[in-house]
Amino acid sequence: MKTTIKLFTIVLGSFFSCTTAQVGINTASPTKTLDVNGNMRIRNVNPMAGSSVLTLDSNGNIYKADGVKLSPALGEIKYGMQKTDHAGWYLLDGRATATISSVIARNNAITLYGSVLHDSRNRYLKYTGGSVGTVGGNNTYNLTQSNMPSYSVISGITGSAGNHDHTADDQYLDFPGTTNSFSGTSTLSGGFANFYFTLTSTSSSTSTNIWNHSHTASGSTGGSGQAFSVEPAYITANVFVYLGQ
Repeated sequence: MKTTIKLFTIVLGSFFSCTTAQVGINTASPTKTLDVNGNMRIRNVNPMAGSSVLTLDSNGNIYKADGVKLSPALGEIKYGMQKTDHAGWYLLDGRATATISSVIARNNAITLYGSVLHDSRNRYLKYTGGSVGTVGGNNTYNLTQSNMPSYSVISGITGSAGNHDHTADDQYLDFPGTTNSFSGTSTLSGGFANFYFTLTSTSSSTSTNIWNHSHTASGSTGGSGQAFSVEPAYITANVFVYLGQ
């Protein structure tokens, strides 16, 4: 009786197409060999060998996906906001590999890094075509002469002869005269008197006693050669390596 009820339920809830040999559950128009219109529940499933999973597309088709990475690869690197080791991921903090508690992770670390993990603190990861784990670069830099563009300093040389002459004109008023003169009147003891002045100039030359000589000039550009930062704007995170667990 129990078997009959189950069979009766299946018959009522399913439809069968003789022409296409397709079975539909909760649908009168099956489009696949087995077309289930609704959710499924599988009570017991045998474990699968290898790394394969079942997946559905947007039309409800079921596929087996092979080669799916179900766990990180050994030596894989990631950024994270976690502060400590977790789930097989270990901080790249320069520690000795012998201090790693997990035997599996410790052995993998020794195989990958030797006696010491790489120290990624305050460093950026850089893709390289050479040896992995190479350390280089600086956060600050000192500018040197070789970093400056080429330029020329304007210079000049004065004559070496020191002795030379200077000529100067001295202009004054001379009395009396008629050329280049002017006249004026003034009261003198109750009377008037005429007087004349002449504009006269004279030239004289003086010689300096400066021997042949040269001048030397020097100065300082200032500055203290302080290093400057070349680090771009950043947000901090920790770097982890997967060593297994």
